[in-house]
Amino acid sequence: MFVFFNLCAFAQAVSRVPVQYGQFFNTYSIINPASCGARNDTEFQLGRQQHGGAWKNIATTFASGTFRINKSRSNNFHVAGLSCIRDKEGEYLKQSRVYLLYSWHTKLTDKVSLSAGAAAGFFSYLISGSAASIGAGATTFDAAFGLWLYSDTYYAGVSINQITNSQLTPLKKQQN
Repeated sequence: MFVFFNLCAFAQAVSRVPVQYGQFFNTYSIINPASCGARNDTEFQLGRQQHGGAWKNIATTFASGTFRINKSRSNNFHVAGLSCIRDKEGEYLKQSRVYLLYSWHTKLTDKVSLSAGAAAGFFSYLISGSAASIGAGATTFDAAFGLWLYSDTYYAGVSINQITNSQLTPLKKQQN
């Protein structure tokens, strides 16, 4: 098991993909809620990405888990899940997202399926206090929708994220 995790870490380190998108290649449900449950009856992904160099204080931790509601291998099935993402930007800035996921899958042919999904949850932004300043934070509702067309050999999807387009203002401008 130790060798396997070293190989995975090495494989991600030499990727030609921008580092900020690397964690999403195996956890599609973070980007598109319709993809949850497309691979297995039960899925669980857990990861952490620590940046290096000038960005060594920036880290992303994520967890996503889904399970099929009706276990029968019928043409139509439902999947429910939970997704959590935590970004830490230095010592003082933290973002958190927690979403409940739902997707509905249906077979179009023997080999091709289509799913539609939705995610709803909360986005939180926190500024930690220091000896020289106070901390502050704000939380807002967030949602996403998506479609996912897939088979054993390919997949394609489209999603709309941050539907509410809410603006967070953790620090309010003071009036004199």
